[in-house]
Amino acid sequence: MDPHGLKNSYYDRVVPSFNFSRSILELPLLTLLASFFGVTVNQRSDGLRADVNIYGLERMIEIVDLFETYPLMSRKQEEFKI
Repeated sequence: MDPHGLKNSYYDRVVPSFNFSRSILELPLLTLLASFFGVTVNQRSDGLRADVNIYGLERMIEIVDLFETYPLMSRKQEEFKI
């Protein structure tokens, strides 16, 4: 939720997000995915993991379209459908 948007409509208060984290060993893959979505990879201070954080309704539509075109090959696909 955007704390600066409390005076806005409900629609403008909520900022949808999609976040995922992987081992730092997968940094090259995370960098490619982050580049595809136009964001940057954030490395955690412990140096063991990295995060990709994507925000905004337009970006969420891109992610939904991506996963509909290229389904996840795991049980996560069932969660995505929900």
